[in-house]
Amino acid sequence: MKTLTILALVLIQSFAVAQNVPAKVKEAFKGKFPKATEVEWTENNSKFIGEFYDEDFTVMGVFDASGKWLETKTSLDESAVPAVISKAVLAKHKEAYFSNTFKIENNQSQTNYEIMFGTDDASYVLLVDDSGKILKTDKEVFEEEE
Repeated sequence: MKTLTILALVLIQSFAVAQNVPAKVKEAFKGKFPKATEVEWTENNSKFIGEFYDEDFTVMGVFDASGKWLETKTSLDESAVPAVISKAVLAKHKEAYFSNTFKIENNQSQTNYEIMFGTDDASYVLLVDDSGKILKTDKEVFEEEE
């Protein structure tokens, strides 16, 4: 679990707080998410991420510098993850306990899920398509403490 926390902090630090968000990006964001308030902006690899809360869920809208929407990433309760996704993850990682889950919708009309979970000896981040196919696996093995 400690590694998941460290991994999350590293990911957060890799994003720079966006000081000068282009007007086109802000305008496109407002058009896509008209009810969003208290938006926090970060920039990563020339992509602008507007993050806000919708009820109890975190929503991140990702746009390029011209204002083109690229994807939306929404946090989910584990209970909201489709059964086909949970079954696919648990079939491959029986000992998994989910820590964070996100639904990712992109501008190619694809929906994927990012599943973060840990086991007794490692932490994982999986990218899974909506049919349950695991597209990508990132694994970090825990080092034994003496």
